[in-house]
Amino acid sequence: MVEKSIEITEEQWNSINKENLKMTAEYLEQNTQLSPYTLNQYRSALRIYFWYIHEYCDDKPFYEIKSRDFLRFQNWMVNRGLSSSAIKLKRSVVSSFNSYIEVFYEDEFNTFKNYVNKRIASPPPALVHEKQPLSIEEYNHLCSVLEERELWQQVAWVRFAYSAGCRRNETRQLLKSVVDAEEIIKDVEIKDKNGDKQTVQSKSFMTSPIRCKGKGKIGKVRNLQFDQEAMDAIKKW
Repeated sequence: MVEKSIEITEEQWNSINKENLKMTAEYLEQNTQLSPYTLNQYRSALRIYFWYIHEYCDDKPFYEIKSRDFLRFQNWMVNRGLSSSAIKLKRSVVSSFNSYIEVFYEDEFNTFKNYVNKRIASPPPALVHEKQPLSIEEYNHLCSVLEERELWQQVAWVRFAYSAGCRRNETRQLLKSVVDAEEIIKDVEIKDKNGDKQTVQSKSFMTSPIRCKGKGKIGKVRNLQFDQEAMDAIKKW
């Protein structure tokens, strides 16, 4: 049976080659520009990799690992059913780790080379289903069903996420104080059924600063804008 999930316990991690433990810790400490979420991904990837080296490659120290060892590791992940994106992430992290050794430890390991190269082909991308956003009819139906069931938290989440156009991790940063946000009124131009322009008032609200997807440790900080329906749903919840 294919087993996709790979969890490395502290006991397993502490049993690997001490040189690999030490260098992994140092490498992660130097990546201060990474967000906490990305840093956790890097930590998980390296733990899985060096545990594999411990189990299947005689627990070699990092400077003795060869291309063939990494190829076996990549094939091991494929056979376990990991997605191509998950494998590419681990491939990228190991390559970055190797580059760190090449640049900052050239005097100690002058024969070390980054063995994650083009000769080891990346796994082909898996079939990705095209994402289809909810139509306005589907959105309204979803909200109606949730309201009928009095699932007010879910109603608030759906209406806010749909209105602000934000990601799941961004909605989790919403503060309770958002219910006290001041209303923003703007004049906007719209076209009627005949194509004639009309000026109407648009009402909206702004969140407190939220960390959104972006490079660096803090990512891109934005104030998300959402409408009256979302505000009403949040207050009802």
